[in-house]
Parts: sequence; structure tokens; C-alpha cells
Amino acid sequence: MGEPTSHVLRVALRADGFEDEALDLKMPVWMPGYYGLQKYPENVQDFRAADGAGNPHPQRP
Repeated sequence: MGEPTSHVLRVALRADGFEDEALDLKMPVWMPGYYGLQKYPENVQDFRAADGAGNPHPQRP
């Protein structure tokens, strides 16, 4: 965590070996031990997706 007081994390995910045309990534809206739904996805900033060569992929809502 570069700046703990900012409460912002930088996350990188690499997914290899998929042969389908699309890969759906989903973020849960629940927290273990808590029965209310959270709004975690609305706090995502600067989301980007790219192929292995760095070419951007189109994003779906």
C-alpha cells in the first residue's frame, strides 16, 4: 500500500490461458460476516483492461 492514509490500493490482475472471446470479471457486493450489501464497485477508479501487448480492450458497462 503506497499511501495507507489515502485508503487507495493499486491492483493488477493478469489472466492467462483463456481462449474465449470475452472474460467477465465481477466484484462481490458483500463482506463475509456482514449481511448488508455494499457499494464497492462505485469506488473503483481508473479501471483499464489490456491484452498482453498493452493494447486496450473495450469495456462493457
